[in-house]
Amino acid sequence: MFHKGVRSLNKLTDDLLLEIYKRAIELELDGQFIQILKDELNKRGLLLKE
Repeated sequence: MFHKGVRSLNKLTDDLLLEIYKRAIELELDGQFIQILKDELNKRGLLLKE
């Protein structure tokens, strides 16, 4: 469902990706969407504080 736009994640800056991830958690968005963001963060080697 979300996978069509996943390729576009690489165009986001690290800061913007982190902000989107944090906001998605706050808004309790779809878990699959949050996981896609988290996977991209991990792929970039960005540390997440859980």
